[in-house]
Formats: sequence, C-alpha cells, structure tokens
Amino acid sequence: MKKNGYLVYLIIACLLLFGCKQAKDTIFSDTSFEGSEIIDIGSIDANSILKYSEIFESVSFVRLETHDSALIGSIDKIVVADNKFVILDETSAKMVFVFDNNGKFLNRIGSIGEGPEEYKRPDDIVYDKYKDELLVWSNDDKSIFQFKLDGTFLGKIKTKFWGAPIAVADTNTYLLKISSSNSHNIVVVNEKGDILSQLFPFNKDTERLDVISMFAPYQNELLFTQYYNNTVFTVNKDKMKAKYYVDFHKHNIPVSSFSDVTHKELRNIIVDNDYAFIIRFMETSSHAVLQYVYKGIIFDGYYSKTTKILKTSGRYLNDMYALCNVKTFIYTNNDSLISFVEPQAFTYYQNLLKNGDKNNIKDLLQKNLQMAPAAEIISDKYRKNYLKTLESANLKLTDEEIDFINSISEFDNPILWIATLKK
Repeated sequence: MKKNGYLVYLIIACLLLFGCKQAKDTIFSDTSFEGSEIIDIGSIDANSILKYSEIFESVSFVRLETHDSALIGSIDKIVVADNKFVILDETSAKMVFVFDNNGKFLNRIGSIGEGPEEYKRPDDIVYDKYKDELLVWSNDDKSIFQFKLDGTFLGKIKTKFWGAPIAVADTNTYLLKISSSNSHNIVVVNEKGDILSQLFPFNKDTERLDVISMFAPYQNELLFTQYYNNTVFTVNKDKMKAKYYVDFHKHNIPVSSFSDVTHKELRNIIVDNDYAFIIRFMETSSHAVLQYVYKGIIFDGYYSKTTKILKTSGRYLNDMYALCNVKTFIYTNNDSLISFVEPQAFTYYQNLLKNGDKNNIKDLLQKNLQMAPAAEIISDKYRKNYLKTLESANLKLTDEEIDFINSISEFDNPILWIATLKK
C-alpha cells in the first residue's frame, strides 16, 4: 500500500471507523484490489508473552513412527488428507511420507529417479480434493506427479515452467507460482499443462527479488500471500481479489524501499528501519492466523473473525502442556493448527525433569530461562514479563505426560503438534 501523506491516514480511518470499501494498491501489481478487511496490528511489543490457554482449547502431540523406510530429516510441509498425515521432506530425505492419524507409517509417495513415474526431487505437495489425489510438484522435472494416497502412480502433468508452490483451483485446474515470466507471477494450467490464464502481474521493482509465496486452502477458497506484501488475496482460475490487508502502520515497508535494491539490501533496509512483513497467512472457521517478522522475531497473530479482536505475540508460555512451544504453523485442519516439534525439544527437558521437582514445573521453567542459549537475546523486560506470566499460570504435568516426554529419543522422527483454537 502506498502511504504518502495525510490523505492516506484519512482513508485508513474511514476504513476502520466506518467500514467503507477502498481500493488498495500493491507493490507487486499494477492492479487495484477492493474490499479487503483490515487487520490492524497496532503496536508491536517484542517482549510480550501469550499463554497457550488464551489461544487454544486443547494441545496434543502425535509421534510419527520412526521406521527404516520413513526417516524424516526435516518437515517442509504437512497435508491432512483422508484422516492421514502426508509429510514432505524436500531437503533431507527428499521424499514424501504418509502416516495414519495415530502416527503409524503407511507408505511413501513416489521415489527419486529418472524413470517415467519418478521425480528428481519433490519441491511441493498438495491434496486435490476434487479427484482425491496427492500431487507432487518437481521443479527440476517441471511436472506435477499424480498419486493415490497409497502411493499408486496415476499420471504426470508436464508444464513449461519452474516455480513453487502449487495449488488446486478446481477440477483439472492447477495454479503454479512461477519463478520468472514476462508478465505475471501465477500461471493457471489444465490437466494437459496448457495455459488457461495468468494472474498477478509482475512489478518491475520486485521481480528481481527472491520473494517467497504461499497458497493456503480454506474451505472452498484459496488464499495467496507473498513476503513484503501486506495484502492477502483469494485466488481462483480466473481472478484474484483482496480479502485482508495487514496494517503495520509505521512499520509498513514503504514502496520506495523496493527501488533498485537487491534482496540482501532490502533485508538490511527492513532491519535498520524496524519494518515488519508477513511470512505466512492461513484461515480457520473462527480465525485468521498470520505470522510476521519484526526485529528478527517471528510473531504470531490470531484474528477472531467474530469479535475482530487480534491477539499477537512473539513468545509463549505453554501452560497446557508445560514444556514445549511451537513457532511455525504449517497447516490448518478445521479449527486446528498443525505443526511439529523436534525430538530434541523433549529430550532437553528430560534432564530438567530428572534433576528437578516434577511437581514444580514453574521452577523447571525458570531454570530453563536461566539456561537459555547465549545466542538468544533476552531483555530484562522479557524476563520480567515471563516470570510474571509464569507466576499467574496454573501449571502441572500429569504422570502420563511425563512418561510421554521421557519416552522420546533424540533420534526419533519429529513429533506432530496439533492445537485447536478457542472459538
């Protein structure tokens, strides 16, 4: 959004106070988008702390079976389909794994190779609900590989493009965020790989930047966001429309910052001027959930679609399952957020439980604060806020929870984290 002068603030005031509809400009496109709902971030407190109980109704963990055929080095994406967890590890194992809802390993999807049913590397996955298929995008192959969830190969859609991520817009209609183009960011192709349309025009000031993009399905909608762009769009095979605008006020990145800069230079501008930008946006039946970066800290925001109240923080106190926090949400399922925790997060606390009073979790968490790595900057204000929040929390680990923590090995697969939002 271009914010030059007093007029813009009058426009924003109008939007906030009177709910009027106003077209918004975006630094990534020459097109104006109307009717977006403003999510007002307001002031950003790097030392704020949220209790899990303020946000979540429940928190649970699912152990992914550690199997010789399913050794996960990193989780890059999680998809829930047919009551199963589909896990993409594009960087370490370079493989796609399927687990049931209890974490039992079921099968792999595809394999690395040069054969007609093999991909060179899986760069993205998406579930096609219209055809009950799991799609694997391979950038090196410029192809979408189609599988059943049991791993049966169904076919391959060859395109002319490099890029990622991919999404499903409709039956036999696929969206791909492409890496380079003469005109647009998104190309829409059919089951033959033929171009149906192109969306989201390139902007000359940003097309040279390494801009990360994301699709997020929500019911019958498909959300699209890009780093540095405050607008969240709904997108289909024919058009895009602004749905939300995230306003950081004085921390918005000015349009002038994008002129004649490299990606590294832009990052320096953002850090030096305390600008903020979105890195992830998803939606559930009750909330819009976003993550943004400010002063090198990832903040989470929970915007109630009913009350229009936003709760945001960069740090948590897990007062529902006292010892493990999660910082990156990967997938939404109904009104739950799904992510993962590395096993080392649990094994680290095993030593605290052995050497401390398991019935006094507050003392253990205080000790954890004192043992925080030197690389983690902890201000006096944050320390005071944390201790104050800790003192007011109702914390207790059950014997079952302690047994769960102690049962985990540092060599286990990552543990899935599922948190249901309060409505």
